[in-house]
Amino acid sequence: QILVNGKAIYCKGVNRHEHDPVTGHYITRESMIRDIKLMKQNNINAVRTCHYPDDPKWYDLCDQFGIYLIDEANIESHGMGYGPASLAKKPAWKKAHVDRVIRMVERDKNHPSVIIWSMGNEAGDGINFEAASAWIHKRDPSRPVHYERAGKRAHTDIVCPMYASIKMIKAYGSQPQDRPLILCEYAHAMGNSVGNLQEYWTVIEKYKHLQGGFIWDWVDQGLLKKSEPSMAVTDASKSGHGVKIFGKVVGSSGPQALRGHAVLPDDASLNITGKALTLEAWVKPAPASSHAPIIGKGDTQYGLKVDKTGEKLEFNIFGKQAKWVTLETPLPSDWIGKWHQVAGVYDGKELKLYIDGELKATRKSSAAIASCGFPANIGRNAQYPGRTFRGLIRRVRIYNKALPADELNKPDAAPPGSAVLWVDFAKARKVGAKAKAFWAYGGDYGDKPNDGNFCCNGLVLPDRSPNPSLMEVKKVYQNIKVTPVDLAAGRVKIRNKYIFRDLSFVDASWELACNGKVADSGSLDRLKLDAGKTAEVTIPIRKLQLLAGAEYHLKVIFTLAADTLWAKKGHVVAWDQFKMPYKNSPAPEPDIAKMAEVKLAKSPDAFVAAGKGFAVTVSRKTGAIVSFKSGGVELVSAPLEPNLWRVPIDNDRGNKMPNRLGAWKNAGAGRKLQSVAAAQTGPKCVRILAEASIPAGGSVWRNVYTITGDGAVKVECSIKPSAKAPNIPRVGMQLAIPAVFETMSWFGRGPHETYMDRKTGAAVGFYSGKVGDLVHPYVRPQENANRTDVRWVTLTNSRGAGLRVVGLSGPLSVSAWPYTQADLAAARHTHELPVRKTITVNIDHKQMGVGGDNSWGARPHPEYLLPAKNYAYSFKLQAVAGK
Repeated sequence: QILVNGKAIYCKGVNRHEHDPVTGHYITRESMIRDIKLMKQNNINAVRTCHYPDDPKWYDLCDQFGIYLIDEANIESHGMGYGPASLAKKPAWKKAHVDRVIRMVERDKNHPSVIIWSMGNEAGDGINFEAASAWIHKRDPSRPVHYERAGKRAHTDIVCPMYASIKMIKAYGSQPQDRPLILCEYAHAMGNSVGNLQEYWTVIEKYKHLQGGFIWDWVDQGLLKKSEPSMAVTDASKSGHGVKIFGKVVGSSGPQALRGHAVLPDDASLNITGKALTLEAWVKPAPASSHAPIIGKGDTQYGLKVDKTGEKLEFNIFGKQAKWVTLETPLPSDWIGKWHQVAGVYDGKELKLYIDGELKATRKSSAAIASCGFPANIGRNAQYPGRTFRGLIRRVRIYNKALPADELNKPDAAPPGSAVLWVDFAKARKVGAKAKAFWAYGGDYGDKPNDGNFCCNGLVLPDRSPNPSLMEVKKVYQNIKVTPVDLAAGRVKIRNKYIFRDLSFVDASWELACNGKVADSGSLDRLKLDAGKTAEVTIPIRKLQLLAGAEYHLKVIFTLAADTLWAKKGHVVAWDQFKMPYKNSPAPEPDIAKMAEVKLAKSPDAFVAAGKGFAVTVSRKTGAIVSFKSGGVELVSAPLEPNLWRVPIDNDRGNKMPNRLGAWKNAGAGRKLQSVAAAQTGPKCVRILAEASIPAGGSVWRNVYTITGDGAVKVECSIKPSAKAPNIPRVGMQLAIPAVFETMSWFGRGPHETYMDRKTGAAVGFYSGKVGDLVHPYVRPQENANRTDVRWVTLTNSRGAGLRVVGLSGPLSVSAWPYTQADLAAARHTHELPVRKTITVNIDHKQMGVGGDNSWGARPHPEYLLPAKNYAYSFKLQAVAGK
């Protein structure tokens, strides 16, 4: 990798120096063809070669396959800034700028794929780019010149901003202009991203001056690496946490200690707030020149670390008034290479900092410690994973009380039972001897400084497996558009958005689905619709006998009529889907009079509603469903509880969502039951009502469970937050079921992952797959696997028995993982995710969008957020008997 200002220099998808993780060789002509085919198959027709000219083979292939190129000169002086220090403004650098532009143009001028010259990237602007533009215009007047930093100045023929908002480009497009606007970078595709892409293109296609954009970027720049054998250590405190080790436990002659970092469970016991805290550790440091965390919970709760200068020990808390309270002391002269005991103590009146039992510094404070949305780590800052401790860590202790000086470093005075964490890495054990392959990124080779996973921001994984965002891009970018005229009569309009070709190269077909399954289908005559034209077509849908309560969808599909260089005959190039406006009768409600009886039993701990072949148990301590048995088989492994949080995606981390919305992180687990009551409302019906207070924003969560004799459990959920509460990441409920129920089938959008602001590319249908195959392996694990607009979902075993969930108040958002939400939050790489004996199931009303305008501050668009207001939804749980 070549780093400039900490940023890897890559072209989009093709880099002559890139190691191919599949073949084990450097980039070849064949691997370039693989990329071009993938792009063409997903309706991508243009590449910007940022940030320098590419291997000549790439241009030959783009000529052959038909890819537009913006050829970019090897100029970037980002580190000098855009002001007076910019090299673009210094006459002494004129020759260097112009020379690089000349070499690009003279080398590539005969390639028809090159349609635009770019003078460089992020190098400021000034007289040197004016000179380079003048040279290009004189040498090659046939092509326009592009330079983002020139803005609207005369030496760029194209206005080409990066990461401009929809509002900005709409304002440009709606006014008379003398130049087109092409986004040189937009829709930052880092991790679970590329939300609201359709909104961009609705505006782009409306205004003639808006001509498209280049997604940053094509491929996740990860390197294939094998993991070390997995290790863990059990916390000796009363909490008994399992602590995951990432690194090695070393020390054959001396005490065994951690070299690396350890991830602690995302547990409420470590979410220490209030005014009492002790952090204690035994360390053998190596030289450090930046932040070196020893113990910390994110960056905005509590921490004990070496400061960014590498010269001071720092103990800090983050107050609820959103400010740090920091205590520092110089490191001793023998700090490096020797064992030291360090401790930070806070008693609500004063912070104290100790080294080797000696009090080194104090600071007055009465701040209440705030909560943040990141888990506690040892040897790493979970909020900024690039910040790691250099050296060895032997033991770590955390107390939710202030230890007096005479109890520090004295296990008899402050035993494990009085701590919330007590870890001795000498007691670490191997938990998996088998090495696993994973995609490595910045910091995984001990490299400092690094950008973490910031170069993993592509539409495809390093092995070119698609990220779900690629399916959204394909749909939004398609060049054939169908709009309804009279759906009941089968009349639609078809628009050819291609600029140079008619539609004779595609076959057109249609499908009519009933509840997601095809009920009727057919082909349309070959379309010879000229470029840019629209025609009305009547689809010969036969009259069906409509099923009560069924949904019908019409899908029009366009496929290649013959093989091409980039795809085989039958490849789908475009499709559109519409819900049919049929007026069929609603599905009949279950007749409670024909059901078996349900009996309510009460005990000090639970309410049990039991009927023929089933029993549902609700805890009187938590108000949650803790058991649902059908035919003697337990369907619930962990209680059905409110879940108002999501594991942060890369965009969330960039816009500081874990800090802004962190109050909701433990809201479900931290709720306090206010009341729970049960009543036999009839011989065949039991009703249980549970209300709980949630600390976040003074909210109230309410569940009503209605259990009827057919074995169904109607779950009604509502939340009433206060006006002062922050936005909510998700409104939903979560439970765990036994891992044998691993087949997920659903009627909703699919087959791939979708979110509120990224679902244009997924048709409504019936889909099925294994839970392990439905999660998506983002290079850095994060929220994934969601399916939107789900009418119903089943999770079943090999015999087809299991659990069915039906949305009652409307479609649901549903996801299932073969691990827990805490597992997902703790993992930095896919191989760190365990396969549990349970499946986590999320049954959500809604989850906020993923966003994607950029990954360093932009939030999901307002219409895809969940403001703190009253929400209510309902669904039904029912056992599935099997085949």
